[in-house]
Amino acid sequence: MTKIPQILLKAYLRRNPVHLRLNQFNFLSRYSWLKNILEELRPELFPDKTVAEAPVLTASLEPPESAVHFIGQTVRGQLGSYIVERWQEARGRGQLFEGVCLESGEAVSIKEFLLAPGAFNSREAQGRQNRFTNVGLLRLADGRQSHFRAIRPIEAIADSSSDQRCYLIAPATDLSPTLRAYLATAAAVPPVQARRLIAQLLQTIDFLHSQSFSLANGQSQAGLLHGHLGPDSVLWSEQGGEPFLYLCDFQQWEQLFAPPAIALEHPQVNRATVQKELQAVAEIGFYLLKGQVGPEALNELAQKAGNDPDFEQFLRQLLKPSSDFANAAKAHQALLRLPSLYSNEPMVLPDAEANTKPKQRSKLPLLASLSTLVILGGIAWTLRPRSPLQNPVASADQPPVCCLTEISAVPTGRFTYTAVDQGSWQFVMQQQHLLKRGQSLSNAISLAQPDVELNYQPSSSISAALKRVEQGDVDFAVVPLLASLPVNLIAQPLAYDGLAVVVPFSYAERKKGLPTTLKGQISLQEVEALYSSSQREPKLPRSSLPIERFAPINAEAIEVFEQQVIAPLDFNELGLAQAPTLTMLRSLINRFEADRLGGIGFTSFSQIRGQCSVYPLAIQGPNRQGQAQRHAVQPLILTNGEDITPETDLCDRKGNYKPNVAVFQNGDYPLSYPIAVVYASDNRRIPIGRKFAELIQTTEGQRLLSDAGLVPLEDFWTRSQASASITSSSP
Repeated sequence: MTKIPQILLKAYLRRNPVHLRLNQFNFLSRYSWLKNILEELRPELFPDKTVAEAPVLTASLEPPESAVHFIGQTVRGQLGSYIVERWQEARGRGQLFEGVCLESGEAVSIKEFLLAPGAFNSREAQGRQNRFTNVGLLRLADGRQSHFRAIRPIEAIADSSSDQRCYLIAPATDLSPTLRAYLATAAAVPPVQARRLIAQLLQTIDFLHSQSFSLANGQSQAGLLHGHLGPDSVLWSEQGGEPFLYLCDFQQWEQLFAPPAIALEHPQVNRATVQKELQAVAEIGFYLLKGQVGPEALNELAQKAGNDPDFEQFLRQLLKPSSDFANAAKAHQALLRLPSLYSNEPMVLPDAEANTKPKQRSKLPLLASLSTLVILGGIAWTLRPRSPLQNPVASADQPPVCCLTEISAVPTGRFTYTAVDQGSWQFVMQQQHLLKRGQSLSNAISLAQPDVELNYQPSSSISAALKRVEQGDVDFAVVPLLASLPVNLIAQPLAYDGLAVVVPFSYAERKKGLPTTLKGQISLQEVEALYSSSQREPKLPRSSLPIERFAPINAEAIEVFEQQVIAPLDFNELGLAQAPTLTMLRSLINRFEADRLGGIGFTSFSQIRGQCSVYPLAIQGPNRQGQAQRHAVQPLILTNGEDITPETDLCDRKGNYKPNVAVFQNGDYPLSYPIAVVYASDNRRIPIGRKFAELIQTTEGQRLLSDAGLVPLEDFWTRSQASASITSSSP
C-alpha cells in the first residue's frame, strides 16, 4: 500500500518521451514532498547514463526577456479564450507557450509571432495579419473531418490591439519535441520502426499534396506543400506507447513573419516541389537510422550499407533530385513492397486515433489512504496543463453532435440573416413535414433553442448577401460558396447543392425522348453551345429534336450557371423561356407530349428532388477541382448504389433513389457546390453565425436539410442507427 505513489508516478512519467520525462522529473523534484520518491525512481526512469547527462530542453529554462511579458496574459479568439501559462521554446519564427483554454480547461499550445519592429508600415503589417488569419488553418475544402498527422491549428488570431502580433492556437500535441530535440536525447531508431515512421510521413504528405483545402476566406487551395520539411518541423509524439511523426510550422503562415527582404512564396504542388519534399523525407529517414541530425548522418549512411540495406537503398533513391517516384503515393507503395520488411508479419501502420484511447488499468485498492489521494491530486494538478500527448484531432474526429438541443452557448436574442431571394436556402426554409409531420427547419430550431429568434431577409444576389454581412446589416448569410470571399468573412459549409440540367421524361414515350437519345448524359460544352446559340430552337448533333431552352427565375441558380457554364445569359437575344421551377418542369413535359418538342432547362438540384416528370442528365466536364473527366457523372443513384438510367421509371421507383452524396462531397459532379453560412471574422460581433453553423452541422440538422432537398455533408441514408436515434429524439 505504501508504494502506490511510486507506482503511479512511475507509470505517469514513463508514458512520455525521455526528454519530456527528464523535464517533468526535474520540475517535480522542486517539491520536497515528492523529491524522495522521485530519487528512488531515478534508476528505473533513466537507466541509460547518457540520459542522466542529457541537457534539459528549453521547457525548463527561463523564457527570454521578449517572452516574459506574455506569460499570464489571455488571448481571446472566436472559439475561446486562452491563458498563457509557460514558455516552452523558440520554434520556427515564433515563441511557443503552453496554455489552457478557459472554456474547456484543455491544454493547448500558443505560438506568438512578432513582425520585426519597424520593418513594415502599418498597412503592410495589417496585410500580413489578415493573410495569417486566412492561411493559418488546415481545413478540407469539402468539409470532411479526416485524420492526418499534421498539427491542425484551432485558431489563427491577429491581435486587435497591435498590428505587430499574431497567435496560433493548436492542440497540445504541438508541444511535443521536434525530431531534432528527440534524437538529441535518444538512441538511433531501430530500422523496423524507422520504416514505419517514414511510411507515416509519406502518407501524410501524399494526403496534403492531393487534397483540396479551404482557406478562411472561402477560397479553395488545390494541394498543400509543407514548404520547409525537416527535423525542426516534424514532431515526435508517443501515443499509446507507439511513436508518431506530426508535421508542424507550415511555410504558408511561418513565412509571413520573415524579414521583408525575404520574398513571400506561393509554391504550387508540381513535380519539382514534390521532389523537394520527398528528398526531405529521405533525409529524415537517415536521421532516424543514425540517431542524430546533421550532414554526418547523411554522408555516412548515404555512402555505405547499415543494418537495413533495402530500406537505405530506398532512401538513397528518394534522395536523388530526379528520383523515379512521381509523388509520395508511389514512394509509399515502393516502401511497402521492399523485401524483408518484416520476417513473419506484414507492415501495418498503427492508427493514431485508436492508440489514443485509454487502456484499461487495474483498479486501485479500496483501502488507499487519504494521504495517498492527496498526493495523487497534487500530481494530477501539477501535471494537468503539461500533457503533450493529446490527440490533435480528437475533437474533430468524434462522432457528430446528435441534436439541436445539445449545442450550448448559443447567443440569445433576435438576429437577422439573409439568403438569395427564391434561392436554395429560402426553398429549404419553406419545406414542411421534415422528419415528422408539420415540422420545418425554422420551428425545429425554435423548439430546440427557444431564446433565439432568427429573422430572414432576402437579398437579390449572392454578392449582395455577402455585402450586407460585410457592412453589418445582417448577422450572417447562407449562400452558395462559389468563389473567394473577402478577407474579413468566414465560411462554414452546411450542405451541398448543385445545378441540375433536366430534360422532359415521359416513361411511356421514353424511346423518343431526349433522355434516351442523349443516353442520359450531356457535356458542359454541349450545354454551353445550347445556351449560347442564336437559333431559337437549336439542336444537338446527337438528337434530331429541336430544343426549347428554359431557365428559372431563381437569381441564385442563374448566378451559379453564369459562373460555372456561360456568362452572361442574354435572355432577350436567346429567347429563353423563364419561369418558376415547377412551372418550368410542367412546361417541359407538356411541350414534349403535345408537340414532340425537346426541351432543356436548369435549376437547383434541391428544387427537383422527388420530381419524376424530368430527367437530370449526367454531366461530363471539368470537376470542381478543374480536372477533366472521362465519364459523365450522374447525381442520382438507386439504393443499391447504381446510377439511374433513362430505363429507370422514376415515378414508379420513388423512394428507391437518392442523391449520390460522394460526387457532391468530392466535387466529381461538375455543377455541385457547397452551401455555407458566411459571417464576419470580427470577434467583436456576436458569434451567432458560427453557432448557427454548429446547429445545422448536428446530425439532426443534417437530416432536416436532407429531407428539405439539400445534399448533407455525410451520407445519412447508410446510417440507419443514426436515423432511428434522430427520429426518436427530435423535439
